[in-house]
Amino acid sequence: MLVDLSHTLENDQPSFPTHTKFFRMMWNLLEFGDRSAHAQIIMGEHSGTHVDAPIHFYRDGATIDIIELERFTGLGRCVDATDVGPNQSLSADDLLRFEKRDGVIAKGETVLLHYGFDRLWQKGAGAHEYRTAWPGLSNDAAVFLVERGVKAVGTDAISIDTSKDQAIFAHQQLLGAGVVIYENLTRLELLVGYRFRFWGMPLRIGGGTGSPVRAFADILL
Repeated sequence: MLVDLSHTLENDQPSFPTHTKFFRMMWNLLEFGDRSAHAQIIMGEHSGTHVDAPIHFYRDGATIDIIELERFTGLGRCVDATDVGPNQSLSADDLLRFEKRDGVIAKGETVLLHYGFDRLWQKGAGAHEYRTAWPGLSNDAAVFLVERGVKAVGTDAISIDTSKDQAIFAHQQLLGAGVVIYENLTRLELLVGYRFRFWGMPLRIGGGTGSPVRAFADILL
């Protein structure tokens, strides 16, 4: 069963406070007599549901276009982190408790963090909490995942680091180890308790620091 994990790209959608906005405008319209319909899109590399490449924080890090495709797909695990509230961090101890219940996280897996924060995703001013008070991954939890050898980590919040973490430890630890990061995922509650195969393929942007993706998962029944 395929599960779509991506938000729809729309005008007035939430964006990280310092990032560019998404903008789409119709350019040609059939109802106006144009032979085909066509829209112009302006957006940042980290618009909507997207993936971060190591160069996002490391000058010599890999760009999105040169990372092997295998990095963007693979077997996945979803951690129920709904007990982690706004501005709070998921710890290494939380991940150990997950492993005791669901089994050890294996090398090469993708780990998705279900905070349930995607429920606050909405257009316009109503997304204030989503953009200002999100939960994230602690430094020790990021180190834990790097040591487990995961290939990717994703979150249903706007950033992998908590809103209060100005040092961006999780970004530093994960991207520094070549682990790509997915942000603004949705519907992760459908994956909790299941094994699945994850896909989150980026656009091949030359020199890109990241890319919007159409992320989805195939639950292995």
